[in-house]
Amino acid sequence: YFNAGMHGDIMQWILQLAKDKAIEISSIELSVINHYWLTGSFVSGTGHGHSEPPDINVSIQSPAPSAQINDLVQEALQKSAVISYLNQQLHNTFAIYANGRRRTVIDLNDSTANDIEDPFQVRLTAPSPAAGYVTSDTIHKLTTKVDGEVVLASASPNGKVLRNIHGKSKWVAGASTIDVDTYLELAGASHFNFKVSVLETNRQYPSGFTLLCAGITFCFMTQLSRYIENMKMPIAGLRVVQDSSYQIHNGHAVASSLDTHLFINGTADDA
Repeated sequence: YFNAGMHGDIMQWILQLAKDKAIEISSIELSVINHYWLTGSFVSGTGHGHSEPPDINVSIQSPAPSAQINDLVQEALQKSAVISYLNQQLHNTFAIYANGRRRTVIDLNDSTANDIEDPFQVRLTAPSPAAGYVTSDTIHKLTTKVDGEVVLASASPNGKVLRNIHGKSKWVAGASTIDVDTYLELAGASHFNFKVSVLETNRQYPSGFTLLCAGITFCFMTQLSRYIENMKMPIAGLRVVQDSSYQIHNGHAVASSLDTHLFINGTADDA
């Protein structure tokens, strides 16, 4: 999700600025590699996640001079919400609701926002897309897989556990969407295809920023679930509401801190 979001957001800004500056582009190819690694143990409660700067490669076919294209890409990166999230140190805030009651947050920045309703209580049925929006092919697993057999990761690994995410996409003139082929560089891992809207008009699929935000929430919930499972904590029924935003200030995207509201249920005590 995060990798596909980077593709969509960067591509959208390149196209928007090219339109504003009347720069003709016939195609754009984008490659993104995200580098992550983990240390410590979930079982011992010492697990730590780390990330390295991503590798971003942009190839553009255009009759415009190379210097003009280079300036175009640099400006697009400055205005990209995705890049602002990678560049800035954010002091994110949190709220925790246990069995329907908000509890005091310890060792984290406490959210100053008012209480938020539990999504499970607000949505009596699973959310569904508005009429007229394509959904079946938004995200799907491809038949392509990384060579080798899947080996489950240990909950108490020795040393670094490396996780690289690769993604490639291509835009051609006239298209309002791109397809991102993205996968985890791990034996037996599947490739996934994400359709992303890269134009403001006729947006039938998620934007890059939407996918990025989904990726952050997805990762948070995944690691939290793994921790609860490995620590055998009596907690279930996780839900989360996460607010993400940014603004363009003096030609640069400025990301706001994420405000996360976590809903948990179970018999574990507050500590």
